Amino acid sequence: MFSDVYEAWDRVLECFVAVKWLSGRTDDSFVATPLPDFEREVMSLAACGGHPSVVQLLAAYADYSRADGDCFVVTEYAGPMNLRQYVRRLNGQPFDEDEVRDVMEQLLAGTRHAHMAGVLHRDIVPENVIVDMDAASGRMVYKICGFGMSKPAAQADRDDSGPLASASPYRAPELFLGSKDYDGRVDTWSLGCIMAELVAGNGVPFSGAPDGEVFKKMLQSGWHRGHHRVAGAGARGAGRKGGLPSKDGQRGGRSPAAAGGSVSGWVQGFGRTAG
Repeated sequence: MFSDVYEAWDRVLECFVAVKWLSGRTDDSFVATPLPDFEREVMSLAACGGHPSVVQLLAAYADYSRADGDCFVVTEYAGPMNLRQYVRRLNGQPFDEDEVRDVMEQLLAGTRHAHMAGVLHRDIVPENVIVDMDAASGRMVYKICGFGMSKPAAQADRDDSGPLASASPYRAPELFLGSKDYDGRVDTWSLGCIMAELVAGNGVPFSGAPDGEVFKKMLQSGWHRGHHRVAGAGARGAGRKGGLPSKDGQRGGRSPAAAGGSVSGWVQGFGRTAG
């Protein structure tokens, strides 16, 4: 299955929308059916509707007359770039702690909403987080999209797709081991990887090829519990302006307050306010 996303103008709603085109045909004549992925994404988006941190489904269309028929998923237009593009435009600058807290508050809330709706996303990666700035408040807004690999939580143990659902740098350890006994914590792991990437500002915490190399890095990471400082936290991020970056990595908009360097402190604080 292959897909592209386009920005379009909805003449009925009189607003911009995002149109995801899923096709089973390519230029080299490879044919596959997009229908299962289409149905999975539409059902998950419908179940997760109504939350500000999840893109909203507006319409869906499918050509059921042929196995490789085109399918279209229409959602709100949530922003001009994804989190991966946003991070790259910062040229390796880490987020400060206030920014990371804001990102994670929104993504955790959206993921929790999906789990309460009975949906496991299974592919929470920076490419599946849309970024925009709210014009009224100046606050950065982050929305989860890309539900093509999602699964009803009640069916998570009924197929073999779990280990292949997410990109390996964000894949939970149990999925590397081929486990079918998994739950929403696989999404929590992916969110943790995103958080570490934002704090450090130097790429994904676990990367490599093949997948076995990624898993080996997880086992050898040496991370431990307790109070400790993380590279990129605190002073390095202090003073950077919030807002969408230009191509040279400079940003405008709100100015987050400088925070201290103990990551565990603000994580615990967020846990109290979010609980």
